[in-house]
Amino acid sequence: MLLSDGTFTSSEFHSLWRHGAPIVISGVDKRLQGRWTPADFIADYGHHKISVLECTNDGQKTRRSTMAEFFSTLSTPDADGPYHKLKDWPTQRHFKSAYEQLYIGFCSSVPCPDLVCPNGILNLAGHSPTNSVAPDLGPKLYAAPAAKPGTATTNLHMDITDAANLMVWCAAPTGAIGAFWDIFAVHSADVVRQFIREECDLEENIDPIHSQSYYLNEEQISRLTTGRNVQHWRVEQRVGDVIFIPAGCAHQVVNIANAVKVAIDFVSAENLHVTGQLVPGLRAQRLSSQTDDVLQLRNTLWYAWCSFSSYDKPVQDEGDDHQECE
Repeated sequence: MLLSDGTFTSSEFHSLWRHGAPIVISGVDKRLQGRWTPADFIADYGHHKISVLECTNDGQKTRRSTMAEFFSTLSTPDADGPYHKLKDWPTQRHFKSAYEQLYIGFCSSVPCPDLVCPNGILNLAGHSPTNSVAPDLGPKLYAAPAAKPGTATTNLHMDITDAANLMVWCAAPTGAIGAFWDIFAVHSADVVRQFIREECDLEENIDPIHSQSYYLNEEQISRLTTGRNVQHWRVEQRVGDVIFIPAGCAHQVVNIANAVKVAIDFVSAENLHVTGQLVPGLRAQRLSSQTDDVLQLRNTLWYAWCSFSSYDKPVQDEGDDHQECE
């Protein structure tokens, strides 16, 4: 569903969002705050050290670089030089502490801030008390060149949370498509998994979605949608487009032009049941890959419940006994 920024209401958005389908909101670039071009990153943060990934289908090799080196390559389409991408940056610090002005610009510009932003009242992950370690769900910076034929910018994967992805800059002409997204419905995930296992002769204990090692080409997607009744959306993304991806929707991305995007995860009440269902499967994947449980769903929901409950409580006298959620 395509919406135009500024012409929809919150109730209209949520009535669509509860159906579990992606939503695209266009025109956000008209009010986007902050400096987001490669030249801006070079001027403002050129000395910052970063880690970049090789743009291959396995995409595991990294190397150290700087903002100036990386964005000088990205700023010119088809430029010679290393073919790398910046993913999920910064990895060790919160975006707010590393790039405060960009954080403010993003949160001031993104649609549905009450749902999307880290302190949004409708974001169930945004109610952690100040004395706790809140989950770092973004925003995060993604920047990558146009994908080479037969490769993906981001392999097929699935997020435990909802996500919003805003394209802030693109080397394509104004209004041209910067990236294609392939998004699969939640209920199609197991069919997609089995299809990839058969295509790649994988064992049943290998999860080809959570491993983030595979990319489905157009011919394979066609066979999935026509032969196995898989629900799929091909979504175009241009500068100023925010793509909202519901939790549990497997998706992959192909840049057709050099582009910079900002993504953020959030937890909505509409898709909380999907997030809860994904926790056991992702726990096993997390343990095998030795990665952290960023969301900590039980704590997240406890803090949200405490926060929402406090709105209905009368103010107590200083001498009254009470229990705080900490």
